[in-house]
Amino acid sequence: MPCQIVFDHLAHMPEPVGAGHPAFAVVVDLLQKGKAWVKLSGAYADTKVGPPTYADSTAVAQPM
Repeated sequence: MPCQIVFDHLAHMPEPVGAGHPAFAVVVDLLQKGKAWVKLSGAYADTKVGPPTYADSTAVAQPM
């Protein structure tokens, strides 16, 4: 396996906190250490903003 864990749908960061959630820092740390991947899919899954921009989900995806 190329990594220890794969998070789907932007790691399901709860909105509206998103990138400010404590779990986000854990996910980013795992990514930086090469121990995880995040599937950049499912922006619709946890969004509170919704279409067409999904701005809250996009803000979570950008640092990843």
